[in-house]
Amino acid sequence: MPTEDFSSQTLAFALVFLSATCAFTFFIAHRRHASVPGIGYWSLASLLASLAYAGLGYRLSSVGASLWGLSNSALSATAVLCWLGVRAYLGHPAKLAWVIPPLVLVTALNTVVFSFDALVAWRPVGFLVSAAVISGLTLADVMRLRRSGFNHGEQALLVLTSLELTSVLLISGGLIHHGQFAPLSFDSARAPVIFISLFAATLFRLVVYLTLISYSLQSQNDEAQSTLREREHQSRELLEHLQAGVVMVDSAGRIRRCNSLGHRLLRTGGWEPAEGEVLSHDLLKCWVDENGDPLPFHDTPHFKVLRQTAPIRDLVFGIRCHQRDDTKWLLCNAYATEDRPPLAVLLLFDYSGLRQAKARELELQARHLGSQKMEALGTLASGVAHDFNNILAAIQGNTRLLKEDLAHDHQAQETLNQVTKAAGKGRDLVRRILAFGRRQGVSRAPVDIVDLLHDTHSLLMALRAPSIRIECHTPPALPPVLGDLTQLTQVLLNLGTNAVHAVGQSSGTVTLEADVVSHGNTVPSAVDTGAHWWSDQDFIRIRVTDDGCGMDEATKARIFEPFFTTKPVDQGTGLGLAAVIGMVQSHGGTINVESTLGEGSTFTILLPVSSSGETAPDNREHSGQKVHKVVEPQPPQTEPSDYMGIDI
Repeated sequence: MPTEDFSSQTLAFALVFLSATCAFTFFIAHRRHASVPGIGYWSLASLLASLAYAGLGYRLSSVGASLWGLSNSALSATAVLCWLGVRAYLGHPAKLAWVIPPLVLVTALNTVVFSFDALVAWRPVGFLVSAAVISGLTLADVMRLRRSGFNHGEQALLVLTSLELTSVLLISGGLIHHGQFAPLSFDSARAPVIFISLFAATLFRLVVYLTLISYSLQSQNDEAQSTLREREHQSRELLEHLQAGVVMVDSAGRIRRCNSLGHRLLRTGGWEPAEGEVLSHDLLKCWVDENGDPLPFHDTPHFKVLRQTAPIRDLVFGIRCHQRDDTKWLLCNAYATEDRPPLAVLLLFDYSGLRQAKARELELQARHLGSQKMEALGTLASGVAHDFNNILAAIQGNTRLLKEDLAHDHQAQETLNQVTKAAGKGRDLVRRILAFGRRQGVSRAPVDIVDLLHDTHSLLMALRAPSIRIECHTPPALPPVLGDLTQLTQVLLNLGTNAVHAVGQSSGTVTLEADVVSHGNTVPSAVDTGAHWWSDQDFIRIRVTDDGCGMDEATKARIFEPFFTTKPVDQGTGLGLAAVIGMVQSHGGTINVESTLGEGSTFTILLPVSSSGETAPDNREHSGQKVHKVVEPQPPQTEPSDYMGIDI
C-alpha cells in the first residue's frame, strides 16, 4: 500500500474520531443545557460528518463510486445542520422540515453523478455549490445580529464562516481556472492536504461552538443572577413594608434575618437585635408569658416551633422594659421552613393596643352587667317599696283610728305613738328606695343652693358629736338649679351624715361649700364610670369634705353599689349613696369622690345651672358679702335618731 494511501486513510479515520467526539460532546451538552438552542443540530451534524468521513476513508473500488455520493451528500447535510444550529442559537427561525427536500434532491443528484463515469467532471460541482450557499447563508445570519459588538464566540463564528466561504470560492475559482474538475483520489498528492484542512476546520468548529455554548451559559447565569438579585431586593422591600415583624431564627437561636419592624419590636427590652445575634437565655430573661410570669426558654416561640415542627398560632408573650417599667405585648405566629436544618420564621404583631382594647371591652361588659344589675335591683326595690308602702299606709291608718277611739290619757297612746313614728321611718325608707329605683315622681322647680346648704348645715347640727366642727362656705348668691328640693336635700343629708360618721367621736371638721364652674372645664364623674366629660353650660359645684377615716381604693370602687356598706348589719342599709348617685344623675349632674385612707374624703357634685331664667325665692338675710359660717363644737340640741342610718 502506498504511503500516501496510508496517510490519507489515517487522516480520514482521525476525522471520524474527531467528529464522533464532537457528536458525543454536543449530545451531552444538549442533555445538560437544553436551554441553549442549536446544540441538538450541531450534535446531529457531527454524527453525519463522522459517517461521511468514514465513507471517504475506504477504498471501495469493487463496490464502485456509490458510497462516494452518499459521503458527499452527508457532508452537504452536515453543513446544512450546522447552519440550522447557528440560526437557532442566534434566535432566528430554524426548522428541519425546511432542508429535508433540498437534501433529498442533493442526495439523488450525487447518486446519479457518481454512478456514471461520463459525469465525473461534475462530481465536485454539487458539493462546492451547496457549501458556498450554506456558508453565505450562515454569514448573512451572523451579520443580522445588528449588535453594537460581538462577543468572542460570535467573532470566532464570523471568522470561521468567512474562512469557509473564502476557501470554497478559492477552490472553485482554481478548478475553473485550470479546468481540472475531477473526483478526489487517494492517489493524488492533494488528498492529505484536503483531509488536514477538514480536520483543522472541524476542530476549529468544535472550539467555536463550545465557546458559543459557554457564552450562552454565562449570559443565562448573569441573567439569573440579576433576576435573583432583583427578587431578593423585592423580597426585602416586601418584608420592610409588611405590617408585621419578621424574624428568622436557626436551631442555635441565631437571628438569620430580621426586618425593621421586627427589630423595633424585639428591642423593647433594651437589647438591640441584629442579624447573627444569638437569642440566649440572658437576652430572653425579659420575656414574659401572658400572665406576666418569666417565659421559660423551652416555651419561646422559635424553640417550640423547631421542636414541634408544627406551626404556632396566636401565641401571646410580652417583652418587659425595665427602663420604662412597661411591657410590650406581642402576638406571634410561627412556622418552620423546609430547609435542612430548618429555620423558625416568627411573624410578630404589636398586641399592646389590642390587649388594652380587650381589657377595656371586658371592663365595659362588667359595667354593663353592673348597670343591668342595678336596673334589676331598682325595679325589684321599687316593686317591694310600693307594696311595703301600702302596708305602712294601712298600719298608719289603723293606728290613727285606734288613737281616736282611745282616751287621750290612755296608757296605750304612747305605744301607738311609737307605732306611728316607726311607720313614718318606714315610709321615709320607702321614699329612698323609690328614689334609688327612679320610680318616684320628681317635681322640678328652681332651687337655691345657698339656702339648701344652710338648711342642710342646720340639720347636720343634730348629728355632730361635741368634738366635730361644721363649716359652710358659700358666696352671697348662686344661680338656681332646676330640680326637686326634697331629693337634693336628701342627697346633701346623706353625704353630710356620712361625713359626720366618718369623723366619728374624734375631733374633726366637716365642710360644706359651693361655687360656680364655668363651661369648658373638665367635669369629674362618679367613680363607677371612671370617665370625664365636658359641657358647654355652667355648673354649680357642691363639695362635702371631712377629715375622717377615709377609704381605700377597694372600698372607694364599690361605694355606689346598692346594698354595699362598711357598717355593721344593724347600722347601715347600703342604699344611701346608691340613692344619691341615682338622684344626682336624674338631675343631669355627676358626682365624684376623692378619698385617702386615714386622711378624709371629698364628695363633689356638679349640677347644671337652670337655663329657664327663673330665680329661686330668697329668704336669707345677707349683707352682700360671702357667707362664711362656722359652728363651734357644742353639745347636740336635738335627738338625732330621725337622721341616723343614712350612710353606706
